[in-house]
Amino acid sequence: MNKKDIVIKENIEAVAKFLEETTAYLVESKEGSCNFTFAGDQDVALYVGWAGGHAADEETSIHLDSDPTYALEAAIKVRQDTDKLDYEVFGYPRYVADENATEQAEEVFDTTAVLTPEMTKKEYSDMAKKFLEEYVNLVNAHNKGDITYE
Repeated sequence: MNKKDIVIKENIEAVAKFLEETTAYLVESKEGSCNFTFAGDQDVALYVGWAGGHAADEETSIHLDSDPTYALEAAIKVRQDTDKLDYEVFGYPRYVADENATEQAEEVFDTTAVLTPEMTKKEYSDMAKKFLEEYVNLVNAHNKGDITYE
């Protein structure tokens, strides 16, 4: 997959719009997750949702009022048959274990970004471009056999 075919203005604008609108929706609804499916890809998608493990006093995160250790994150994750699950249920693509390894690879292809309060359109656009570039890297690594979606 070629970055020049994917990381284009039209796609950056579409992903940035998804990020901005989804952030507003999830801040208002205070639950769930949403996904953006890359054209024709049945394996991975860009998800936005609430994730735990954040410091409650982080000022650079959008926190859940009912539990401030949860903040809004976005990441490319493995698709599942339902979109009704919590963000944290969706798994990350994983690096394939070395052929000499005795255990399954545990290292994940982590593209997580934390959404921040009062992001500008430029910041959403920059984040969208980063996700599109990471998507191309992920698909290319998967096609070479370096990444698994299992």
